[in-house]
Amino acid sequence: MNEFIWIIIAYLLGSIPFSLIIGMIFKKIDIRNHGSGNLGGTNAVRVLGAKYGVPAGLLDISKALIVVYLASSGNIDFGYSPIYLGVAATIGHCYPLFAKFRGGKAVSTTMGTLLGFSPVIGMVAIVIAIIVILVSKYVSVGSTVLGLSALLIMIFNPNYYSSVIACSILFVFIIYRHIPNYKRLANGTENKLSFGKN
Repeated sequence: MNEFIWIIIAYLLGSIPFSLIIGMIFKKIDIRNHGSGNLGGTNAVRVLGAKYGVPAGLLDISKALIVVYLASSGNIDFGYSPIYLGVAATIGHCYPLFAKFRGGKAVSTTMGTLLGFSPVIGMVAIVIAIIVILVSKYVSVGSTVLGLSALLIMIFNPNYYSSVIACSILFVFIIYRHIPNYKRLANGTENKLSFGKN
């Protein structure tokens, strides 16, 4: 029962639409009506500019990081891999209760999950993803590599076997939410890395 309660809490935290809130307060716009149409960090930066988009992305990361870290450090009683709380937060981020279930693409909360679970794994995966983004100029490619690299690290490290399934779920979410991006990559219409001016 305690685990179920924490999963609900994690989902509700993930459902907080920071990009929507910041966009409405500072720009008077719903970013779901602009850019790629989702509440992810990348779209927030593209639509709102780095000044507002970066804080929105960091807040999205924190939604999963906080609850996963609390479970990883033993501050809350959760009998399974803490990454499952990250999965719950990611479901909330992608299908937010507080934003009519129209959310992001699982990347920010996956980052937060990895950092909260293991800062080393999180940073390694993020650095690899950033390198891929800078080289390819495609955020969607780097986002996919983020999930894949973290999963491979856990698969090949016996210390993390109990978390492989949970990490696999995160990776599947990233892939599923990026299917439109993969289609655009295939036909050459995917947007390359760019930032708003404000």
